[in-house]
This record gives sequence, structure tokens and C-alpha cells, in this order.
Amino acid sequence: MADRYEYYVGQLEGDYLETFKKIQRYANVSIIGKKYKREVLSSILDTFLNAQSEGKDISKVVGKDTEKFCRQCFGENPLREHILPVFEYMLPFALAWLVILAWNVFDIIVSRNAVGDKIGFFHIAVSLDIPPFRLNGIGISLIAVLSYVIFWIMNGMIKKMLFGKHAKNIMLLQCMKGVAFVLCVIVGIVADTFIPFCTPAWIEFTLLTPPVIIVYGILKIYDYFKNRTLKSK
Repeated sequence: MADRYEYYVGQLEGDYLETFKKIQRYANVSIIGKKYKREVLSSILDTFLNAQSEGKDISKVVGKDTEKFCRQCFGENPLREHILPVFEYMLPFALAWLVILAWNVFDIIVSRNAVGDKIGFFHIAVSLDIPPFRLNGIGISLIAVLSYVIFWIMNGMIKKMLFGKHAKNIMLLQCMKGVAFVLCVIVGIVADTFIPFCTPAWIEFTLLTPPVIIVYGILKIYDYFKNRTLKSK
């Protein structure tokens, strides 16, 4: 499917190809679902190919304001297409926190069994401590939220620059995303050195992981049943 998409993009020429690449970049920095993004781009690609074959000027298709055309194409989408990308972005952080949680619970069970102490779930939930400089729920939540906000702001700036002569500035902002993420990681680690021993593990656990996985899972289950129903018709 991806190969076919790239093949048809390669059929565009001149202003059509240049404009479509700008639209692609606009889509890539827009916070919308991947599936919806590909559907919109495929629809635009079909329109461009048909117009190109008919010999139409690109301005007849997108008008004089390409940015306005992009806003219209990617702005009128369901609310869930704005919500799902947030959870898609934070899901890796939530899964990382689950791995850390599972490892520390295992460590407590093994150490308690080694000395013959009885342990229960409540004891694990309220007493789980994670050593400094090792990310816990608070640190991972800070990294996820701060980096998401920073990326959202930078993406907005990139979208504004796409249709002017600011290619170097766009590349600079893209590079700054990596620097911003590193700073967010440092903030998360520093926060963990002050907070983890003051907070029960169950509070840290509820900060990020359950809401992300539950909402993301519900949306995916909804999509599955919806698609299965559509296919059976």
C-alpha cells in the first residue's frame, strides 16, 4: 500500500509535486490520527493526478492560498482524530512505565520471599520505591507531557513557515525537537530525585499509564468492531 502511494506521488510533476510535498509536511506536523491523515493525503493525491492529466493549473485546484487549502483539508475532521494522536504519542511512555513497575514489583516479591516476609498487593502498592535517577511514573509523565506541549508549539510554528521562504528555520526547529526532548528527560530525572520517596507507587501509577491505555484501547476496540461490521455488509 505504501509502495503504491509513493508510486503515485512520483507521477506528480512541477508545481503539483512541489505543492503536494508542502501539503505532506503540513500533514506530518498536524496533530491528527495517522489513518485519517493518510486518507486525506490520498484524496488530495487523486485530485492532483486528475487535475494534472487534464492540464489544469495548480491554482485552479488549491487556490491562491495553499495554507488555507491545508487548513480546510485537515481542519474539518472528527474530534477523535485530535484525541487519538495524544494517546498514540504517550503510549510508549505508558508502556515503559509498566515495564519499570513490573520489574520493581518482581524485585520486591523476590527480596521479600528471600527473607521469608509475607507480602500482599497493598503492601507493594503503597511501599514501592524507585531509586533516584531511575524514571518512575512522575518522571515519565513529566517527560511525556512537557515534550508533547513543546512539540505541539514547534509544529504550529513549522506550519506557519511552510508556505514562505523559511526552509532553514524549519530544519532548525526540527533539530530543536531533539534538544527539547533531552531537556524534558533531564527535568523528569531531576523530579524523580525529589518526589519518588514522598509518593506512594499507586499514585504514580495512576498519573499516566491507566488513562492512556484504557482510552487508547477503547478507541481501538471501537475501530475494530466498526470495521468488522462495515466489512460484513
